[in-house]
Amino acid sequence: MHAQEQDWRAEAIKMGKDGVRPVEIARRLDKDKDVIWNLMSYARRRGEDIPRWQRPTGKGAKMAVRMAPETRKYLQRTARARGRSLSALAADLLETIARDDMVDAVVDDGGANA
Repeated sequence: MHAQEQDWRAEAIKMGKDGVRPVEIARRLDKDKDVIWNLMSYARRRGEDIPRWQRPTGKGAKMAVRMAPETRKYLQRTARARGRSLSALAADLLETIARDDMVDAVVDDGGANA
């Protein structure tokens, strides 16, 4: 195994031990989420103290949002500059838009009745 591949694996395991969820680890390291889930399972079997995560349900459950790669890169840079994760920044943006009744202004499609 190359040193560079060992580096990201070690970093992923450290994040997992620190309680970072596999999906967030995958985003931060630009890896497939299934690769990270499998790495966490393998590390647990090898004795690493990595928590087991449950998928959220009900109030506060997360949802996936698809976006263009350019949009994702922009938001990732913006989130990093603020010391935040992409998912936290995206959640704050959506909550603010909804709370402040800004959907029509942001979407700019003539309104819900157009």
